[in-house]
Amino acid sequence: MTHIANAEETRLVRLTIVDRTKVVSLAGDVLLARQMVAACAANPNNLEELLMATEPLRPGITRQVVNGLLEFDRRRRQDWMVRLDPLKDIFEAEDAHLEKLSRTELPGGMVRFKLAHRVIKFCGSSFSAPNEVIRGEAELPVWENDQLSRKTVTYSLDDLWKIVNLDDPAGAGSQGSEMQNHQPISTVAY
Repeated sequence: MTHIANAEETRLVRLTIVDRTKVVSLAGDVLLARQMVAACAANPNNLEELLMATEPLRPGITRQVVNGLLEFDRRRRQDWMVRLDPLKDIFEAEDAHLEKLSRTELPGGMVRFKLAHRVIKFCGSSFSAPNEVIRGEAELPVWENDQLSRKTVTYSLDDLWKIVNLDDPAGAGSQGSEMQNHQPISTVAY
């Protein structure tokens, strides 16, 4: 079955966080991707620290990710061949199949945070316009009461961070194979 993306789904991006012990992946909106980039100004070393640094910008994100991981784990214990919805499920890439899925671009693109190496890689249509490219410093709206507020926050990543635009041939270099092109999928049998 081929999945036809609606307008809201075309702005969904794959967010994959890689730390020293795990790889966690989820679908999120473009603003969440930018908020996670801003949270990297706190120099997080692991998923937990990144989520806590993102929390002031997107209240509830820590609970959402933890609950999503618990639900995925519960479903996997019940049925190892669980069906995965890449637009909804939050998962830990525990094997080669899930690792490959964590590198698969959604319709809006992908952002991969390699925390131990202080690298953020991104690609996709949501980041193609000059004002949409992920940068090491920017101003973002803050999320309050489940909606955007008029408040903003300005962030600046220190020089330890490297941001790589994989859509830019000059910037991607040989790193382009790090992520795969989007394949239209609705559910992946596992």
